[in-house]
Amino acid sequence: METPKIFRITVNVIYAAGVLIVLYLIGVFVFEPGILPYDPYAMIPLTERQIMVFILAAGVFPMAVACLMVYIANGIRDSRRRNRNLLLISLPLFVCAVCLFDIAVAFALGLVGAPYAWENAPMIVLKTALTILRAVL
Repeated sequence: METPKIFRITVNVIYAAGVLIVLYLIGVFVFEPGILPYDPYAMIPLTERQIMVFILAAGVFPMAVACLMVYIANGIRDSRRRNRNLLLISLPLFVCAVCLFDIAVAFALGLVGAPYAWENAPMIVLKTALTILRAVL
């Protein structure tokens, strides 16, 4: 069944906006020094990097819906390279899920209040994900 063109365009624009937001937040995460807490007088003083990880983790569910809608609307299910296209479409979702997992581990280990304890963990996971992606493609 062919999806309406306006629906496909709307879904692709929403997905592109989500991807741009994820790219911006990753850029801030990578290039921001993140040494000082954003608000040192807060109850839990978080650095800007940690705030970006929280924002990316909050985007897991909207990004999952956007990825699913792009998968359905663009007919990737019937494409020739379905697995590769699915991997590329779900890459921003994977980044957000890694951040959610990182926060879950930090809460489990009690590292949220320590600003330097889990600073490099998402970067290590992102580098590992990029290495796996490079090996797959």
